[in-house]
Amino acid sequence: QEAATREEETKAEMDEMKRQLAAANGETQAQSEAAEESNKRLDFAKRHLSRTITALKRLHMLLHAVDRLHAAAYGGDPFPDYGTCANLIDATRLLLGHFDGYMGSIQKMRDVRDAVGTVRLDLREGAVFGFRVVGFGFSRALAKCGGEVPRCGGGRSQKDRSGAGATA
Repeated sequence: QEAATREEETKAEMDEMKRQLAAANGETQAQSEAAEESNKRLDFAKRHLSRTITALKRLHMLLHAVDRLHAAAYGGDPFPDYGTCANLIDATRLLLGHFDGYMGSIQKMRDVRDAVGTVRLDLREGAVFGFRVVGFGFSRALAKCGGEVPRCGGGRSQKDRSGAGATA
């Protein structure tokens, strides 16, 4: 009988150990799942942060390129630096492509895009005017432009561009 009691006590102790082991396994599994979920959230946050940093870097490059484009187009006396402008227009076109998704919802992005478009048109008009001057002379080229020298080119100084009067 003593052996039977001992056997029952041993079985009870084993059952208790199995229960404790199962509880520990359940707790370990829950901690493992929580850690996995936490890792997923951290991976998502890291990816989001990386994309945000990349977008900010591209935005900085775009705004810097637009400033340089404006300076190269309108700051050169008497003519714009067309080589630099060509490179910067290409760079701004590529950088603006990264922000196409924002054009519909962010007015400032549309303003930057429109400013680049305006500079492109001014450069084009200035280049065409320059070829007309070479081909037809200044007076006839001016007449073909409606009597107004384009903003980019034409040999006007910065003072002339601000409206102090261009001479024909």
